Amino acid sequence: MSLVWTVIGTILELMFANFSLMAVVFAGGGLANGRTLSGIELGILNLSIFVLPAVSVICTMIVIYLHWRGATASAYWWYAVPLVVLALYLGFVTYLCKTA
Repeated sequence: MSLVWTVIGTILELMFANFSLMAVVFAGGGLANGRTLSGIELGILNLSIFVLPAVSVICTMIVIYLHWRGATASAYWWYAVPLVVLALYLGFVTYLCKTA
């Protein structure tokens, strides 16, 4: 693993954490403002405000730790985990929009 790519990936991942926070707040807020949600749906939306940015930070720490331990370049795949989590969240919000 290259130190340069680890630093660049870390910076981009932390920027993605801010983006995912904004996406969760605005998508969830717009959805919650437009209709009545059940307790579980509202709980998932509220929990996502904390979980999605935390996933980015945790994955960044994992990559830094793996870099420190001398892992191979395949450790960079950890940077893709927050993308999958955000895609799942957006799929859930889209599902809620279509059931309205």
